[in-house]
Amino acid sequence: MNEVIAYEHRPIYVGSGANEISESDFKELERHYRSSKSKMYSLGNRSITFKQFVGVLKVRNTTIKVLPKLGEQSEFDWNRLLFEMIKVTNRTAYRFNNVDFELNN
Repeated sequence: MNEVIAYEHRPIYVGSGANEISESDFKELERHYRSSKSKMYSLGNRSITFKQFVGVLKVRNTTIKVLPKLGEQSEFDWNRLLFEMIKVTNRTAYRFNNVDFELNN
């Protein structure tokens, strides 16, 4: 299982390095983007930027944690806060064409 940490309003790229997603994960997210009314992220040239969205989504074998942009500049435990936010909302996972979403908007 691959884990990627993303921050809202900051792109993540296609590649094989740390905090990058695979080409197949990108294509799956691209398919969802093109067919969905929800625009929680935008597509760039081999990149994805999450917009005003904090949460966790699972694409095939990759888990993407989207943290607040403030998390980049802080020692605060944003992973723990994200977990608590999801737990408090009592939302269930959303599923769309092999993409699992657990959202907190």
